[in-house]
Amino acid sequence: MLLVALSAAVAAASPIPEDVTPWVHAQLALGRVRAVVVGVREGDVSTFQAYGWRDAAGTEPVEVTDVFELGSITKTFTAALFADAILRGEVRPDTRLSEALGPEVVLRSDPTLAALATHHSGFGRMPCHTPPHAPGTHAFAGWTQADLRRDLATCPVGEGGAYAYSNLGFAALGLALATRTGAPWASLLEARLLTPMGLTGRIAADGFAPDRMVAGWDGHQTSAPWQFDAMSPAGGLRSDAAALLEWGALHQPDAVGPWSEITALATAEHADLTATSVSTGYAWFRYAEPAREGFAEGPGVVGHGGSTGYFQAQLLLDPTRVAVVLVAGTDADDLGFHLMRPDRAPLPPLPQKVPLSPEALAPYTGVWQVGNDAVMRVWSEDGHLMARVRGQREEPLWPMAPDVFGWAAVDARVMFRRAEDGRFREGLLVQGASVPIMRLEGPGAVVAPRGGR
Repeated sequence: MLLVALSAAVAAASPIPEDVTPWVHAQLALGRVRAVVVGVREGDVSTFQAYGWRDAAGTEPVEVTDVFELGSITKTFTAALFADAILRGEVRPDTRLSEALGPEVVLRSDPTLAALATHHSGFGRMPCHTPPHAPGTHAFAGWTQADLRRDLATCPVGEGGAYAYSNLGFAALGLALATRTGAPWASLLEARLLTPMGLTGRIAADGFAPDRMVAGWDGHQTSAPWQFDAMSPAGGLRSDAAALLEWGALHQPDAVGPWSEITALATAEHADLTATSVSTGYAWFRYAEPAREGFAEGPGVVGHGGSTGYFQAQLLLDPTRVAVVLVAGTDADDLGFHLMRPDRAPLPPLPQKVPLSPEALAPYTGVWQVGNDAVMRVWSEDGHLMARVRGQREEPLWPMAPDVFGWAAVDARVMFRRAEDGRFREGLLVQGASVPIMRLEGPGAVVAPRGGR
């Protein structure tokens, strides 16, 4: 039975839309998520809802006080440390990485700290060297500052000045701030942000009681918390929903108080992403809301998401509202934007666990070419389709619309196209981008594959 835990009786005028609960229930039924906590703050009032299970066995209902990994939302804390260091006169936006780290550190590229904070450094998304790690553990457990320095000296570097999201860049920014101030990143975070803001013990890289930590989930298996070591400034923090809502409220445009200068500097527009309606602050993304059919121009949304493989999170805010989504599983982004803009950002359709007869499923079965270099086998089993892309595990597919089926555990779908003779010979596989598929074997036709099999 699906479990729902409420932090308190939710008032009729709750800012959490009514369609959130059935949508999350469907996610739980599909196995895409294992635990979800959502929170919305308007003024000084916060409302929470929790769904699913805290533990790997699925016997303990998750509570709104439970702790999830934040992933890249951590970057907003590193950005606040950067803004604070600028205001203290310890660094400048145009301080070069080499100036912050000192002459003993060899660098392949020497971006400014502002370029690191806005993802315009040219550094790659991830380090190019990671230590061996056991199955189920994170690649960056044991990845030390010595490893970070080595990668800064040896990893390929792209063209500076162009936007390229970089976890490596934020690890470098954290190291630069630690070196410049003489305090490790975690100590700096505690002393300058968490303790004075009253967030000590509520947001941290570790130290939470085991019974507060939610088991991670990737659609197939649970996971213990990851360790980040030198990558912590890019993704190592954990939090409950209430503490993260408080952090977001400190960054609202009209927030006042001792931290407002820091948070205003961090969220201000520092780089415009050409040809998009998105710009960047220091770590934060700023989403414009231009007028469009049925909607007037909106005030815009500021936010950041995070993912660690077994967790996803989303933190969004505008002048009047803050929304938080913490998920053991997938799909935090859709839910977060829906909490902020229920009408502008409706929840996407999900596959439905509705069994179909073998006869109804048979026309879609067979072997399909995916793009130019992959092959997918589709067959029917227990009232639904099963699919396996070569090199990946087999996955159940459930109906979403006529001739459209969605993967149960991941956000992907396949759209089959019916030819004039009624058979299916081509279609699209959609997972972010759309990739054409063509039947190789099965009820429709047998043809020679493109790009080899």
